[in-house]
Amino acid sequence: MTDVMIVDGARTPMGGLLGDLADATANELGTTAISATLERSGARADAIDEVFMGCVLPAGLKQCPARQAMLGAGIPNTTGAVTINKACGSGMQATIFAADSITAGTNQLVISGGLESMSNAPQILMTGRRGQRLGHSKVYDHMFSGWTGGCLHRGRDGHLCAENSRRARADPGRNGCLCHREFDSRPACDR
Repeated sequence: MTDVMIVDGARTPMGGLLGDLADATANELGTTAISATLERSGARADAIDEVFMGCVLPAGLKQCPARQAMLGAGIPNTTGAVTINKACGSGMQATIFAADSITAGTNQLVISGGLESMSNAPQILMTGRRGQRLGHSKVYDHMFSGWTGGCLHRGRDGHLCAENSRRARADPGRNGCLCHREFDSRPACDR
């Protein structure tokens, strides 16, 4: 069995809805994270076999956001790219698929992660392509449309999960920061 290991990683800062990162598209944020990972790891862009990226809100990002982000980071267009949409588990599923591709012997060096920008999720006019007839048209918010069995706002869903686990909403962010600090403080050979 092939050993799979995480060589390095990078992420963008956490931004709020319509906050400091609102002008950056999800593809641009993904490019930033991929570029930083390549720089930190010392891996050559042309050595990457495939890129796997999760994205929950792909509308308006061009085809295959993973490919857009990878090309922006200087990875050649001959490299494969896959965008995964598994709702909130998209980035994790991308990493699972990446690890599986190494275990199967398909790839040796991959990049995986997620890219998202709620600030840039578009308003969608579903009937716009056919033209509008007399009467009102409905505009959908991409962040709220498409859920099966109704819609639960991600912020509200997070709040309910926090209440159920008796954690304050600020705790996940604090815990995430502690995990990143712990990762950064370990020797490179242990990562």
